[in-house]
Amino acid sequence: MTRALPSLIPASTALLVIDLQGGLSQQTYPRSTDDVVESAKSLIFAARASGIKIIYVHAGNEPDGLDWIYAETEDDRPRRIWGRDDMLIDSRVTPQDGDLVVSKRQWGAFYGSGLELQLRRRGLDTLVLCGIATNFAVESTARDGWERGFRLLFAEDAMAGLAPGDHEFALSNIFPRLGRILTTAELVGLMQSSSKAASE
Repeated sequence: MTRALPSLIPASTALLVIDLQGGLSQQTYPRSTDDVVESAKSLIFAARASGIKIIYVHAGNEPDGLDWIYAETEDDRPRRIWGRDDMLIDSRVTPQDGDLVVSKRQWGAFYGSGLELQLRRRGLDTLVLCGIATNFAVESTARDGWERGFRLLFAEDAMAGLAPGDHEFALSNIFPRLGRILTTAELVGLMQSSSKAASE
């Protein structure tokens, strides 16, 4: 039986493009960063044509790094201060006039970033999420968004994890409790049909 797809109202929807930045040279699973970018490009193109607000979220820090998190953890890898090139949004998904760019200083996109203010004042209550990494930036943003009452739609094939199994765990155990999981093709179809319906 074919599952029912969610409804979509372009005027109250935002596409969050999360952490596609800094050259994207890391290994990701179960798909490459290039594949994630290509799917994100399809979502961006459809969102722009549909009148959906596009919001680019990228992580960064001030030159002295003192606004970054330095918590005591079991992970002993050194924390590094990011340079300018690390923080640049990937040139293949460059923001255009009318898009928003939100800077964050931790995994999630809400705390201390102004994202919630931008969404609330524009009447945007539905978020389409894509980006890297599934179980860090995307999941953290999704958890915060769900707790704030936003409706979440996940573009499953427009995101990837940093280790084998990470992406699949989030898709199987976390995201189903937070929102709806769709493919890029399904979301593009929803954007196109919703835009057409709104114009009739």
